[in-house]
Amino acid sequence: MSSSRRARYGCLFRALLLLAPLLLLIIGGEMFLHWRLGHSLAFAEDEADPVFRFDPEFGWAAIPGTDLTLETGERVRTNSTGFRDVEFTAPAPGKSGILFIGDSYTWGYQVEREQRFSNLVSERFADSHRTYNFGVTGYATDQQLLLVRKYAAACRPAVVILQYCNWNDDHDNLSSAQGLYGKPYFVRNEAGELEQRGLPIAEIEPLRADNVPWLSRISLASRWLSLQKRRPPAPPKDPLVTPALIKAVAKEAEAVGAEFLLVLVHDAPKLEAALGDDISILSMESVSRLPSGEWDLTNTFPDRGNHWTPKGNRLVADKISAELTRLFGE
Repeated sequence: MSSSRRARYGCLFRALLLLAPLLLLIIGGEMFLHWRLGHSLAFAEDEADPVFRFDPEFGWAAIPGTDLTLETGERVRTNSTGFRDVEFTAPAPGKSGILFIGDSYTWGYQVEREQRFSNLVSERFADSHRTYNFGVTGYATDQQLLLVRKYAAACRPAVVILQYCNWNDDHDNLSSAQGLYGKPYFVRNEAGELEQRGLPIAEIEPLRADNVPWLSRISLASRWLSLQKRRPPAPPKDPLVTPALIKAVAKEAEAVGAEFLLVLVHDAPKLEAALGDDISILSMESVSRLPSGEWDLTNTFPDRGNHWTPKGNRLVADKISAELTRLFGE
């Protein structure tokens, strides 16, 4: 082999060595996106979401009157207002309401409606209270605040129970969109007061094979960038927004004569410190996690967000019921 050919092969080999880490990074990034965001970055099918649709007030909401079984096995039935509950009526004379708000943990992801902690609490206090489940998959504290403002007074609640998912709600409170939906959000003004932003709520065009650059048809990373360009600008990163939102929900509860209870999926020391002693907090750390910090897979499902199993929901209901018994003096 001539020296010139050896030199060319040497250059090619060095180029491959330089490109190999980049190729591994690209492949690794694509694998990560498939694992973490594959579903949300999938191209939209012709049929619409069977459970949720765009909502100009909250970003998205369940379709009223839905009755279907999801691929995860649970049957989803929604009332005429679009919540996964029986029809909402005012409490009977002599009764008051117990109002649950939260995200997919309260909605009851992967469990039947009757297996949710809210329904189990309802059974235990049926003689004195009427329960209402306003849980919606994906909702952050800002959307839950708007729910309380809209619906709480009609429920005549004795207590408002806000379920908070520590590992994503703070992030979502600082977001203007989630998946293919825009959402409302709040910022704090110079006086520290909350002001609503993100209106009108953006209806984000879904990703389709015919409306993205050619590279996005084969690359999830390029598809993710295409999705970001369709989203409204994100709000400023303010670590005090989440505590302010929770306090605002507590204030709304107080305004309708209700107590307020914050239920944490697991411990959140920084949040608890920011809230101070004025907020009643009940942590489900012992239900969700083992002493080692790992998820307790007898009480939580092993995938899709580690939601509570039927057993986990029973344990959560036990802890909430004990707190309500103390609160109501029963």
